[in-house]
Amino acid sequence: MSSREEAIEAQVWKLVKNHLENATSEELHIYAARSNYDGNESGIKLLVDNPKLDRATALLLFWYL
Repeated sequence: MSSREEAIEAQVWKLVKNHLENATSEELHIYAARSNYDGNESGIKLLVDNPKLDRATALLLFWYL
């Protein structure tokens, strides 16, 4: 991966991280339901560690993983 691609990926991750940290429980559920789980460990970890994660989303993650 080129340095430009790495920089773009870092910017995208910064936006996603910011969104997940400030998202409502409904938005967290949508992210979990539509996420690509391959190579998205950081996003899933942010979901699991988020205190706004509700039981339905936790169960969705459990069954999807």
